[in-house]
Amino acid sequence: METIIISSMVIIFFIIIMIEKIISQWSRRLVGKKGEWLTYFYIKGIVRRRGGILYKNIRFPLYKTSTEIDILIVSSHGILCIENKHVSGRITGQYRDKYWQQNKTYEKKRLYNPLLQNEGHIKCLNYHLMKNGLKTVPISSYVVFSNEKADVKIKHDNVGTIQQAKRYIKKVYFRNSYQVNVKRIIQIIEKVKY
Repeated sequence: METIIISSMVIIFFIIIMIEKIISQWSRRLVGKKGEWLTYFYIKGIVRRRGGILYKNIRFPLYKTSTEIDILIVSSHGILCIENKHVSGRITGQYRDKYWQQNKTYEKKRLYNPLLQNEGHIKCLNYHLMKNGLKTVPISSYVVFSNEKADVKIKHDNVGTIQQAKRYIKKVYFRNSYQVNVKRIIQIIEKVKY
């Protein structure tokens, strides 16, 4: 009888641990999605007023798997690929470091460099554009830290808060002199995306 009770308690204990892990994973995903929505809604107006097309959470095939771009802007000025991070704390590191540091009051974490992550997204997107006949489409990168409690200490023009991203989109992205075939880019994106 005692062994049955102990076995039942062990099983219940493991079930509780598994439930906590699942809840933790889902809460991290939801926090990330919240940040992506915040950024999307903050920049949506300026992008649409200037004739840009906005995609959110768009997946492309990558080898035997896929990659997801958080936010993608397509306009006659080229493509802007945005990686969104909704983390808090002080974010430090050099723009070419493989990992950046996230420092919170009682916790330090390594954060894979989102510029490098976005570089992978851009290579994947560029591969699909080239495979479909577009060889010279300018693709830019920007990393947005959407949590207002993030203190971003990375010194790079393509890394910043939501407000800085909006300024970058207005003053840099929409002011470049590129002229690309938006309809053809959209056709390829619609053909290739998941």
